[in-house]
Amino acid sequence: MFSNQQIPTKDIPSFKDVTFKPIPRVYLKAMLINKILIYTILFGILLIVSYSVKSKRVDLYFPIIFPALGLIASADIVISVLGFSKRAYAIRTKDIMYKQGLIVHKLTIVPYRRIQHTDVSRSFIARKFKLANLNIYTAGEAGDDLSIKGLAHVEAQKLSSYLVEKINEHV
Repeated sequence: MFSNQQIPTKDIPSFKDVTFKPIPRVYLKAMLINKILIYTILFGILLIVSYSVKSKRVDLYFPIIFPALGLIASADIVISVLGFSKRAYAIRTKDIMYKQGLIVHKLTIVPYRRIQHTDVSRSFIARKFKLANLNIYTAGEAGDDLSIKGLAHVEAQKLSSYLVEKINEHV
């Protein structure tokens, strides 16, 4: 016979008991360099367009677009700096947890049995700082995948190997 008993909420383990490991601080520097490069390119394109295209529309909208992009860039950088300290992960016996977010707090928990595969990726800037992203792909919808950005490259490879071992235990 089917049974589905209710569990009292006081018996559910608390996430406050989990010790999260923060993302290395050097990732903040790499992230800021990346953002500054992108916004510098965007500002450069705007300047080139404003000086090479002579039209009343460009003359009308340029004084609005340029400061707006500056405001967006500044807000993006400030939010990234303030939100950086909220990024952390934890490895438990049956799952991996990742939390992030300054304005919207997000906690992602991926059980090992749902993981399909992992990979470690590195951008040009990440390689210069010996950093990597650990990408965890899960069964189901693409929205369930997890990417932990800014791990030390050695740590990301170690975690990826550990997760592959856990995946193979469930096969």
